[in-house]
Amino acid sequence: MEIYHSKTWKHLCDKTPTEEQIGFFNEILKKHKMRNHHIRILANFCKYDVEGDWVDRFFKVLDFVKEKGNVQTLEAALLKYGEKHGQLIYKEVNSKKTNNLEAFIKRCGEIEGKKRYDAFCRNNVGNKTIERFIQLYGLEEGTSRFNECRNKEKTKGTLNYWIEKYGEIEGQKKYTESLKKLHYGNSKESYIKKYGEKEGSRLFKESRDNTSLSSFIKRHGEIEGNRKFNEFRERVKKNNTLEGYVERYGEIEGKIKFEKWATTSSIGVTAYSKVSQELFVEIDVIGENTYYATKNKEFGRYSPFGYYFFDYVNTDRKKIIEFNGDIFHGNPIIFSKNDTPNPFDKKLTCEQMWKNDKKKIDFIIQEGFEVLTIWEKDYRLDKNEIIEKCKKFLYGG
Repeated sequence: MEIYHSKTWKHLCDKTPTEEQIGFFNEILKKHKMRNHHIRILANFCKYDVEGDWVDRFFKVLDFVKEKGNVQTLEAALLKYGEKHGQLIYKEVNSKKTNNLEAFIKRCGEIEGKKRYDAFCRNNVGNKTIERFIQLYGLEEGTSRFNECRNKEKTKGTLNYWIEKYGEIEGQKKYTESLKKLHYGNSKESYIKKYGEKEGSRLFKESRDNTSLSSFIKRHGEIEGNRKFNEFRERVKKNNTLEGYVERYGEIEGKIKFEKWATTSSIGVTAYSKVSQELFVEIDVIGENTYYATKNKEFGRYSPFGYYFFDYVNTDRKKIIEFNGDIFHGNPIIFSKNDTPNPFDKKLTCEQMWKNDKKKIDFIIQEGFEVLTIWEKDYRLDKNEIIEKCKKFLYGG
């Protein structure tokens, strides 16, 4: 059966093609297997009296759809319906859209319309997910289209992209301009200009939040957002462990980088009490290799359980003093095992604190160090007695 006698053709076009047009059909059929969506293309050519070589135009439409999808752009309309009718059809289709900027402005006014249009665009960025592509095109084609889209997104906007499109000099220029626009568009100044001081500042702050639970839920929904947020937290925890560094950089380099990070990060600098430093200054002796937060930073060692820091360490004598804060270590004279005094972790019981501290001390003893534990309460009750106790532990006598 001739394609212009098919139901698809008759549904779209009530015209009978001319002999020249039938010649175009036959030439296309020699090169391409015809399906319903191909018949639609040719029926529209006939319906709108598209001029010129239909064979060349037909394959241009296929290439366009393969590259950009079934988008409703002016370029697509001119290809499918010809120069005479393409622009009119595009305007007609575009006027019926309810999610473009013009439609928002028409419904809500200039200022509110722009604001709602921007919000609509932000909330629909997830349309380029693999789930969305599979929903639209099926598993095989959807996955293929998603991968194509991802590859285009990776190269689009790069310096090579602009140079290939416009040449060396013009490409460099346009690339620089695009970076300036991108940086300005994401700046606080740009947000304030669009939305005003108060709303702009709020939206700018919100745009920078991509690590909180609420931001994950906003992007991925309640269930998926919670799952992805928990995965993110676990990944961050692992990244800052010895295991994470070794995984990224290898056994030797990973250990070196991890130890450097641990000893230069805020963990080894700020996690101390002023009262403990007061004690350490009193007991410290010039000429010996000693470490504490306000002198050479806290001494650290990596263990099978994580990276440990120790409060006061004399490496010459292999002796350590741990100064335990009553609240953060759960002084057993003050608290019972089920109490949770730590203000930053109300789920952490004293019993768990004691187990953690024991694990830490057992590890460093196995490394050949002696350990003395001082409780904050004891030091505050009798500073001189504790100072003498520490000196005796360190130097004998």
